[in-house]
Amino acid sequence: MRNIGSKRRQTINDQHMTKKVIRLIKMWILFCFLIIPGLKAQTTTTLITNKFFKIYSIDPIKAVDFAFSTNKWFEQKQDDVSNLKSKLKNLIDSCGAYCNYEKLTERTAGQSLIVITYLIKYERKPIRFTFTLYKADKFWQVNNFSFDENLGNELEDAAKLYRLKENPE
Repeated sequence: MRNIGSKRRQTINDQHMTKKVIRLIKMWILFCFLIIPGLKAQTTTTLITNKFFKIYSIDPIKAVDFAFSTNKWFEQKQDDVSNLKSKLKNLIDSCGAYCNYEKLTERTAGQSLIVITYLIKYERKPIRFTFTLYKADKFWQVNNFSFDENLGNELEDAAKLYRLKENPE
């Protein structure tokens, strides 16, 4: 008789645990449907740029292809994209080995347009990348991508202007 009682208690405990597990699964599903989509919408631009730099560390030209692949309208501008990739390759060839990147600025215009600037670090000199990301409806896409090596010159000019304002005659 004791065996039957302990088996019955075990069965009740098992049923209770199963109900708890089912309740946790339901809560997780609810969390996924309510919370995660909001997080995804907020981080989609980050996902695009993170994926860009992950590809960039292996193959910079494929990274540019990825960036423009987020926007179907660039299919019509393949000559411009090819020209940009060629210029980037020539610049990269003069910069030494790729080291890393860091975000410099992020500016928004409303909720659908973001401009993000990165410093791309190479052994010899840095390059500045500027992404303009746009969300017309549901999805973020790269609306423009540009690069230049004038960041150092701009900082020098800013320092000169700043110094002049600090030292009026």
